[in-house]
Amino acid sequence: MSLADVNTEMAAAVAALKSGDYSAALLRATCAQGLLAGIPDSLKSGEEFRWRDRDIESFVNRIERMRKGSAGIQVSKITYARPSS
Repeated sequence: MSLADVNTEMAAAVAALKSGDYSAALLRATCAQGLLAGIPDSLKSGEEFRWRDRDIESFVNRIERMRKGSAGIQVSKITYARPSS
C-alpha cells in the first residue's frame, strides 16, 4: 500500500467516470479510500500525496449523485453512414 496505489486507483476512477461507467468509477474510488485509510498520516504529505480523504469522499458522493440522476436513462450509440451507390 502506497500513495502511488491511491493515485493509480483514482486515475482509474476518473477514467471510468469520463467513459460514463459510474459503477466502475465508484468501485475504484472506494478502493482508493480503503488504501488511503491504511497509510499512516506521517506519509500523507509531499508531491506524491494528491488525494486527501475528504477529496475522495466528495468525488464518491458526486459519482453517486450522477449515477442516481442517470438511472433509467438508456444511451445508444448511433452511427450515420451514407448509403453506397
